[in-house]
Amino acid sequence: MITIAIANEKGGVGKTTLAFHLAYAFAPNVLAIDQDQQANLTTRFVRPLPDVNNIVRLYERKPCQPLLVRQGIDLVGSDITLSFKEPDARTESAHYLRRALERDWGDHDYAVIDVPPNLGLFFSAAIIAADWMVIPIQTDDFSPDGLEGLISRLQDMKDALGLRIRVAGIIINVARENTNYAQEVIGEVRAKYGKAIFESVIPESVKVAEAIAAKQPVWKYAPHSKAARAYLGFIEELKAVIHE
Repeated sequence: MITIAIANEKGGVGKTTLAFHLAYAFAPNVLAIDQDQQANLTTRFVRPLPDVNNIVRLYERKPCQPLLVRQGIDLVGSDITLSFKEPDARTESAHYLRRALERDWGDHDYAVIDVPPNLGLFFSAAIIAADWMVIPIQTDDFSPDGLEGLISRLQDMKDALGLRIRVAGIIINVARENTNYAQEVIGEVRAKYGKAIFESVIPESVKVAEAIAAKQPVWKYAPHSKAARAYLGFIEELKAVIHE
């Protein structure tokens, strides 16, 4: 199984929408995991979430079962009660997700983890569990310091714990490409990070919002849209990296 974490400590960069689309892209036999207490990935697939399929159970050391939510897509979801588990967590808790993936959920070909926008327990658990990290950034409110801090934190964890995770790349997401500022940011990050930046740029698009509301990936909802082409291009790039 190949496990991909979608992570950035900054919120509002489109992590959940990216995770939703990657779940469809890697189907069949993909496991989507919602590690965010806001549960946005969960509600895009199912509402309400049955208790037995809630990742909260994992941190309570109870059996937690994936739920079939689409043909070829299973979900381990979350809800607001996940936030109550972090303050009382022990260091060992950060390893629960990796153990579940290895022992209980390992019959999937891929797992996609939606990681919360902070550097707490659930971020650490995802980083310990994952093989790859995809980092979405947004041009409208881009912070070079925040991105550097995230990459530094990842490297510190790798060094301290001997982790296998690697950065698959940085994806420029929800971009208003027609603005001068966006073009400046895109130029800046490409100059600084080079080949670590995916060539594809996911544009801001009402078609993506409409597709999410229809519970479909944008390439099925609006196959001829610019956003659909961008997503499919990004997915091909990502697959080339993780299968090299």
